Amino acid sequence: MDPFLKFSAVYSTNQETLIAQEFGRLKGTYYLDHAGATLYSEQQLQNILQDLSKNVYSNPHANNVTSKFTEDAIDIVRYRILEHFNTSNEEYTVIFVSSTTAALKTIAEYFDYGKKAGTLVHLENNHTSVLGMRNYATNSSEIKTEQAMYTLSCYDNGSTHSNSANTDSNSLFVFPAQCNFSGSKYPLSWIDKVKNGALNSFIKQKVRIGMWFLMPQVTYRQIT
Repeated sequence: MDPFLKFSAVYSTNQETLIAQEFGRLKGTYYLDHAGATLYSEQQLQNILQDLSKNVYSNPHANNVTSKFTEDAIDIVRYRILEHFNTSNEEYTVIFVSSTTAALKTIAEYFDYGKKAGTLVHLENNHTSVLGMRNYATNSSEIKTEQAMYTLSCYDNGSTHSNSANTDSNSLFVFPAQCNFSGSKYPLSWIDKVKNGALNSFIKQKVRIGMWFLMPQVTYRQIT
């Protein structure tokens, strides 16, 4: 038999048992849309039902006892997210949005490119909504995947360029941590290199001082 036609089990016996226990409702259905809408488990449903049955939550923006419960629950989730990425609220702020597209749109609408407009730089392989961000940017550049790999792999991270609050131009580099289409994973080491000026040649308007911000989309990578 052709080796490519042979089937071998992917999960262990314990994993198969757990899948049957937590996702029994699938009943033979092959669900492949985890990147867009991953499934909830039976245990998650039970935990949520138990939580909502015992606690009272209200609008976190109101000023009362129940709103404090909601605010505390949100803060706990924020803390766990920051902890997962080995960082803190001193360096990053966690903002909840309805989807990746909503996050990209929010950044596109409010990102400050500075007095001397910086550039929106994005990788060729990207979330479709990234292309829509160009409508909000005065200057934009697309980098071919091979070009980005070469430029960033050859860049000396010991460059004297560094981000500074004293800047008249801000640029934004958007790339996927993992491509939804090809499954390619891009190095998160790119972040420091870009901050140090590795992509300065892609800034459309020449400026004396430039500051880089990055937006690596990690949604797909974390789900898988």
